[in-house]
Amino acid sequence: VFGNEDGGGFDQSLYDNCIAVAPNNADRIWVGGLVVYTSANGGNSFTNQTLYFDGIAIERDDHIHPDVHSLGVNPLNNLLYATTDGGVYVSNDNGVNWGKRYNNLPTTQIYHMDVYDASPHHILIGSQDNGIHKRFGNTSAFEQTQEGDGYAIQYKSDETDDFYAVINTKVYRLMSDGLTQLEKWDWGATGFFPTLAIHPTDNDRFFSARQYFLAYDLSGVDSWFTRAIPASWALCVAPSNANRIYGAGSGSFTPGSGTGAMWRSSDGGSTWDTISNNPGFPARASYPKIMNIAVNPTNANQVWVCFGGTNAGTKIVYSSNGGNSWTNVTGSLPNNLPVNCIAVDENNNAYCGNDFGVFYRAAGWTDWKPFYNGLPRVP
Repeated sequence: VFGNEDGGGFDQSLYDNCIAVAPNNADRIWVGGLVVYTSANGGNSFTNQTLYFDGIAIERDDHIHPDVHSLGVNPLNNLLYATTDGGVYVSNDNGVNWGKRYNNLPTTQIYHMDVYDASPHHILIGSQDNGIHKRFGNTSAFEQTQEGDGYAIQYKSDETDDFYAVINTKVYRLMSDGLTQLEKWDWGATGFFPTLAIHPTDNDRFFSARQYFLAYDLSGVDSWFTRAIPASWALCVAPSNANRIYGAGSGSFTPGSGTGAMWRSSDGGSTWDTISNNPGFPARASYPKIMNIAVNPTNANQVWVCFGGTNAGTKIVYSSNGGNSWTNVTGSLPNNLPVNCIAVDENNNAYCGNDFGVFYRAAGWTDWKPFYNGLPRVP
């Protein structure tokens, strides 16, 4: 019952595992894992009621999303409810048929997003177990183009219907607005959620990292090279200088793992220097994870780094010389909150997002100011 519809697949019960019993029939049981199974004889035998693999039908009204976290029966009317990685569902016939019940509920957890520079109405979203979503214009509708765990995504600089995306352990090139999927690299079973960055002027080149660093070229015959730099936490190519790449992490996506170092390449990823041991960079024990790296679009030496964790004073550092030395610019940012992301414009004005909201620090300022008026107070 922890498998998919045919009892196979994999056991995911450490993540989703639930049970419900009919209030008027102690022998009627429902269990949830990858899918929903039911028993009418007190558990002596079970049959599946929902599907894990359903292809394009994931958008169908009667399809229940896999990964079932909770099941409950209303004793007043015997309606059966399920909450999954895709939303809330209800059945009025003991789980045979289902309907959606999550209109206006914010059920999508977004990992990353990207906006097309030439037309800001075009937006890509990578979401937890709900794949890749795309907005095609000035509308509130986001259409799902891929299944799975959508993570990092990035538009090519000259096309709105051709982009790159990380889904689970793989890097894809997605063409025709995502209808054509070309798998380019698989990081394997231990390579969940690799980082992704695109060459700023050559859309056929992308970079990715997990257990090691990868430089990939799609032009002509696909070619690539790898280096022993596990930039699994953050990867950033300087927009003004494609040879300058910054990376951070360890061999695992998990916070607290490995050395958690930061590196710099000045030759497109061929060779790397460690820059987290330079003056001013926080000691490894003061942060569980480097969350994000931002580089001034017009100056490859101006780099900002933000940190996870709740250690006082270890939130953001800045370098004006490519990481040869660092200045702590945490200022009055809340000490008990991680800083999840950071962005910087061509004037070196910086924006950061923590678990409370967005903060802004203009070039030359000595501290941060709240920048979340009207925004929800969420990570």
